[in-house]
Amino acid sequence: MEYSTRDEELKLNEYIDLVLRNFDAPADHLVADELRKDLQTIDEAKHSFLGALRGLKKQCRPREPTGPESSDECGMPNASSADALLTKSSDGDVALSSHHSPIDNFELRRRLNSQLMIMRLPTEILQMIFKWTAAALWEHYYGHRAKLICGLTHTCSHWRKIALDTKQLWSRMSLTWSREFVSFFTTRAGKSSLGVEIRPHTIESFQGLSEDLQQRVGMIRDLEFTLFASNVPAGHVSTLCDKMVISKAPRLETLRMSFEPYRQRDAKVVFRPFQDAPNIKKISLYGTAMSNLRDSVNLSALTSLSLMKVSAPNGALNLSDLVHFLSHAPNLEHLSLSQTFISKQTRPRVYTQLLRCTNIYLENHNRDITPYEFLNAIRCPNLQHLDVSSRVSEWWGKERPFGQYDILPPYIRELIAHSEMIHINGGVPSVSVAYYPSSISENRFSQSRYSFGTYDYSADVRKAEFIIHSALSDMPSIDAVTLVLEKLDTIEQEAPANADDWRTLFRAYPSVTHLILREMGRTSNLFDALMDVSIFPLLKKVDVIGPTFNIRLIKETFMARKSMGLMLSHLRLKQRTYDKRDGAELRQIKTECAEECLTNSDALEEI
Repeated sequence: MEYSTRDEELKLNEYIDLVLRNFDAPADHLVADELRKDLQTIDEAKHSFLGALRGLKKQCRPREPTGPESSDECGMPNASSADALLTKSSDGDVALSSHHSPIDNFELRRRLNSQLMIMRLPTEILQMIFKWTAAALWEHYYGHRAKLICGLTHTCSHWRKIALDTKQLWSRMSLTWSREFVSFFTTRAGKSSLGVEIRPHTIESFQGLSEDLQQRVGMIRDLEFTLFASNVPAGHVSTLCDKMVISKAPRLETLRMSFEPYRQRDAKVVFRPFQDAPNIKKISLYGTAMSNLRDSVNLSALTSLSLMKVSAPNGALNLSDLVHFLSHAPNLEHLSLSQTFISKQTRPRVYTQLLRCTNIYLENHNRDITPYEFLNAIRCPNLQHLDVSSRVSEWWGKERPFGQYDILPPYIRELIAHSEMIHINGGVPSVSVAYYPSSISENRFSQSRYSFGTYDYSADVRKAEFIIHSALSDMPSIDAVTLVLEKLDTIEQEAPANADDWRTLFRAYPSVTHLILREMGRTSNLFDALMDVSIFPLLKKVDVIGPTFNIRLIKETFMARKSMGLMLSHLRLKQRTYDKRDGAELRQIKTECAEECLTNSDALEEI
């Protein structure tokens, strides 16, 4: 068509249709209604479109035509060729000429595409989107992530340039990929620190991976091993670990090592602390063995240590060795030991103090050491979260499920003494007593807490009578403001706790103002105990949470307390059915039992 400067008669809608037809993108990416909202933006887009053609015309130096098509010495269309890039169809629409070379059309399409809204995003925003995309692939996708990440460079030249300049996009890789992809990612990452994942499938692939790993150990920031004895024997992995620990790993911050034995007699992967990894922050080991714990290593940056199914090469970890290892980690904040066997200390007994440690999770499967011995050897006076769980002790028997906690270090008792809420749970997988510094019961798992649990596969340990008496005799006593009872007396085959058992429990906490009953079993004896005028003289709030309510018992109990001058201010009956009703808003209903009664049950209108 003849070159036109788009005179004023050209209607706005015709112009928009023109742009949409010539952009190398679906029309639904640009909606006419959205463009009309900002006439200035539309005008700028129009002039940019024309500017792309003018710029193309100026860049081309005309020369004598040598054939049906003319181009400059660089292969770009000349002025006359640029004028012919657009053709007018019979209905007046403008489209790219079909008889020109792909190079000509590509250049014009690239110019037109540059006007798309997404192409105008700041480079920093696109880099953030690319990094989030890659992070989501690593977290949720288990296919060939490398191809998908490389796909970002195949969209257009603009995206390719930004993606290649985003070094963090290429800094995480799996050494199980082909050598070609590993080389791509390593080259594109430049001098960035690397995140490396290793999941070998055969001995041959592992041997090749170990060579790559040793070459790159100085660049690695995050290292993750996931190994199976059926594929790679432990001896091969331990040999690699021996070579790595003597290497310098100045950038290493996170180490995760997981080994799943194929048979019980399979040798364990042996982990030895890095001799030169001054910046390591997190260590997570599963199914491995730890050795050389008495070596002097720099763990000043270590903030998190997680050990699951970890032992020494020849048996249980020795507590003295573990104490010595942790003494080199003064900034440790989180310590987790699960299904990890620990033996008693050798004399003389030693201890270490971790002033910055605020979280300890201890699942104690062996009876060689008591919780007291562990918490006294590894002292953390500033704890905010403590979860200890152990089997029923054979020394006290099932009638004292909390017998192993009758002696706790003084600093632990001091922390518990400031608690305002106590939570007694008789459910599975373990019965527990938990203390909370705050009396707020909602979102209790995000609060500071000190929890002590006992698990056993038999039902005896969950008898409400045993739990009540052991909680009172073996656990520290506090001036509780809130008392939470959960899943007690749920075993139909066992006789329920009698009213005297409940009275004994309630009288131990005379300052309670808020009682929460969550998914309780048989409660007739419990409500009988509440009718005693000496029980909870300060009680003002009661929450009953569960799939069903015994409305008759609730009404009789709190009407009796009202007649004794102990009227409630708030009564909440929340039906928990584990469906959409759980999230239903509480509504007020008529009651004579309390000043206010709230419920989410559709069946209740008054009480």
